[in-house]
Amino acid sequence: MKKNILKSILLVFFAMGFMSCEDLLQEKVYSELETSNFLTTKSGIDALLYASYNNMSPNSKAYMITLFHSFICGGIGWSTGGSFELTVGKPLREFTWLATQPDFLSWWTNYYRGIRNANIAIDAVKNGIFPEDYQTQIISEAKALRGYFYYNLYMYFGPVPLFIKSSPENLIQPRATDEEIRNQIEKDLTEAANDLPVNQKLFGKVTKGAALGILCKFYLNTSQWQKCVNTAQEIIDLGEYHLVPKYSDIYSFDNEGNDEVVWVIAQAASPVSECSNIIANTVPQDFKLLPGQMSYAARNYLYDSFVNSFAGNDQRKDLILKQWVNNKDITIVGYGKDQSLPMKYPIDPKGIGDANGIDFMRVRYADILLSLAEALNELNGPNQVSIDLINQIRVRAGTNIVQLSDFSTKESLRDHLLKERLWEFYYEAMEREDLLRHGKFISNAQARGINAQDYHKVFPIPQSEVDTNPMIVQNPGY
Repeated sequence: MKKNILKSILLVFFAMGFMSCEDLLQEKVYSELETSNFLTTKSGIDALLYASYNNMSPNSKAYMITLFHSFICGGIGWSTGGSFELTVGKPLREFTWLATQPDFLSWWTNYYRGIRNANIAIDAVKNGIFPEDYQTQIISEAKALRGYFYYNLYMYFGPVPLFIKSSPENLIQPRATDEEIRNQIEKDLTEAANDLPVNQKLFGKVTKGAALGILCKFYLNTSQWQKCVNTAQEIIDLGEYHLVPKYSDIYSFDNEGNDEVVWVIAQAASPVSECSNIIANTVPQDFKLLPGQMSYAARNYLYDSFVNSFAGNDQRKDLILKQWVNNKDITIVGYGKDQSLPMKYPIDPKGIGDANGIDFMRVRYADILLSLAEALNELNGPNQVSIDLINQIRVRAGTNIVQLSDFSTKESLRDHLLKERLWEFYYEAMEREDLLRHGKFISNAQARGINAQDYHKVFPIPQSEVDTNPMIVQNPGY
């Protein structure tokens, strides 16, 4: 079951710290979070750090936008309905996204706010008089968050401006070099992992394993194979994480905070600032939900070709809904029309309106195992350790195991690993990065008849940022 949720505390701190009263009487402020000493107190710095956590996914939109982008432009599904179709679905499906697309600005703004908050927290705790263990805790968490934000920005846009101090000077900066941004991501996450505890009291706070998990994914997606192997093995050796025995229980409400969680974006059904609307964006408007719940005009479907790619006994496909009974008790068949529903995230029994409180796993243990299997294959070619790691995933899925003799070349095992990851992590915001890493993001889109070009491997810098920062050079092609 879920422990105390980190994000709920954010509201308390901000209510204490940022309320003001312009009454006729000048009242004495008894809160230690008054403006003059806000950054000299533990409560003030904690509030700032919690704000940085909140920037991981304010109202879940940042993560969900990533999920939809990856799912659609990765080619395993599509979306339709409402304004979502015009602003997100169609551009992603056809590779016609523009620098003015609001989603890109949402990522950019939220992640840079998180970086700003992390920088201020680091500088404030360094400059204050605090116990050494408290300073270490704040700095390590803030560095992990900053590394996380820069990793995401790098994966979406390529090198971006680099800020590692809270000073307001020189805010107009050019893009860092590729080497500079990669070095900073590695430095932040490595130093954070060295000082972070294995467990945190608050569910959702970054741990040693979480920092290592993002670092492992960074090494994987930048083809630093030996470092990926070393980091994945370090996570395994912690002994904290295990595969959930049943695939359908990974995202079960009764199983939140399970052993597969390496790092999670914690959600709650209320208030609105702490919930997601994943179900409202997934199912059709006539889908039979619980009383008081709703869905949007937008909905997301899986292509039949992806549904058909699973083996018949693969339990991972059981979370794909091929048909359903709508709110008029009519059976709707989606399969056969490229309209199967990805129901990996359950309907929240406590949700009202469009609210859903299911946690999003930013890193889960299965990802670490398959990352290790892939890195070992890239280093050594087909090997028994990689096969054993893959089979841990396949046994949990209830499907047939693979044999080392099935793969005669590095390329054949690489191709299987990509398919295994698509089966395991569909609708979890990994399709795009996996296809990019395997060199198939553009070619697969072209095979679907899309006019995809090499420049589509990164998204455009938001146009508003280019307009206001004369030192920023837009990505080629945009």
